[in-house]
Amino acid sequence: MKATQHISRFDHPTYDRAQTAQTSLSRETWQYLWQRFDLAGLIELHRRSGWFDDQTDEQLAAQLVEWSVTAGYDPVSGRFGWIDSADGQFRLESNV
Repeated sequence: MKATQHISRFDHPTYDRAQTAQTSLSRETWQYLWQRFDLAGLIELHRRSGWFDDQTDEQLAAQLVEWSVTAGYDPVSGRFGWIDSADGQFRLESNV
């Protein structure tokens, strides 16, 4: 089933509340969102919420990845980690 089919049935108040309150989603929430909707679905979800309509899909994709990585979830590798304050690089947790 495509991500867009899921979105039509998805009630996304957590996502909207996080944007409205300018709060952060947990790394586990980002993992869930990426696994459930993939990039195309997250872009659609974001567009439907009415945020950042002036961004291209490419800009929005980069922003979504940045938010996710900042929270501690790398959607490319599918693993948790952290941003190393010494060099700003994302480090994967070694016990995964």
